[in-house]
Amino acid sequence: MKKPRQYKIGDCVLVCNIMRRDEQGDTIKWRKNFPFTKSRLAQITGLCKRYDGRIEGHYDDVCATYFVPSKTHTFWLVRFGLMNKEIPVSEEDIILAPANTAKDLPTIYPRPSMSERERQALREDSKHWPRDEKGRWATGPCVH
Repeated sequence: MKKPRQYKIGDCVLVCNIMRRDEQGDTIKWRKNFPFTKSRLAQITGLCKRYDGRIEGHYDDVCATYFVPSKTHTFWLVRFGLMNKEIPVSEEDIILAPANTAKDLPTIYPRPSMSERERQALREDSKHWPRDEKGRWATGPCVH
C-alpha cells in the first residue's frame, strides 16, 4: 500500500529549493537548483511526475526520435504568486508554513481595503451623481 501524501493542494508551504531540468546532449536529468538564501512562501497547486532518461535517434534521421525513461520523480507543483507559473519542488525541500503566514499570499478575491464607514460615505455620495432616464450614471463631466 502506498503511503499517504504529506501535503494537500492549497496548503501554504515554505520552499527552500526548486527543481530544474538539465539537458546534456541526449541525456535529461532533473536536478536541484541553487538553494534560496531565505525560504519563500508558496502555495501547492498540484502534483506531477517527471522522468530522467535519454533521447534515442536524431532529428535528421529517417527513424522516429523517442524518449527512453530511466527514473521517475514525483514533485509538488507550487506557485509563488497568483499569476506565476507552476514550479516543481521535491517533497524534502518544502515544509508546511505556519498558519499566520498564509495571509501574506495573494488571493483570487482581494481582502477589503476600505472600512464600512468609508463604503457608506461613497454610497451616500453616489446618490447625488447625475443619472439618465434609465437610472444609469450620465457620461460627461461630473457635476454635483
